[in-house]
Amino acid sequence: MDIEHYQKFVNKTAFFPKSSQGRNLSYLVMGIVEEVGEIYEFIVKKENLENLNEIELYSFKVEYILEQIIKESGDLLWYITAICKEMNFSLERLMQYTKVKKNKHISNISLLIYLGNLSGAVKKMIRDDNEKITDKKSDLIINNLCYILMFILQLCDENNIKFKVVLEMNVKKIKSRQKRGTLKGSGNDR
Repeated sequence: MDIEHYQKFVNKTAFFPKSSQGRNLSYLVMGIVEEVGEIYEFIVKKENLENLNEIELYSFKVEYILEQIIKESGDLLWYITAICKEMNFSLERLMQYTKVKKNKHISNISLLIYLGNLSGAVKKMIRDDNEKITDKKSDLIINNLCYILMFILQLCDENNIKFKVVLEMNVKKIKSRQKRGTLKGSGNDR
């Protein structure tokens, strides 16, 4: 699975109540915020496991938690890709922008700042620009998406996960949900 094929897949599976561009982006940004929260839930669980003395139990749980981090990172990437589609911006181009900035470490605090900047740009686009993306807001959205994508790449590096695995697991997860008719709903295991 490569970036171009992944973007085509996301474009086909972008299931959400489409409306105006501003509302579509606000929906997708809320998804990004939710997924980052879910990823951090598993990061905290992984950190808490480091205090366990039972090596066998620890290994099992860390493996499960890493799998969940991969799945949630895939969901986060899906939302990023869907935003790119809404903005007529390719995921491949976003990856190129991200590679230029890749030497920067994304801390928890800076990730919150990027999420806030992204949310604020979309909020102000709805409030001030009649839900139309201006060049200035577009640049702000793309810039902050770069840093959020860097967060995913950093997670992959820190946990020895190949980015391609994130793409493939997300496609597999969504196809499974499509097949079972469970794209709508809540929960990781639906």
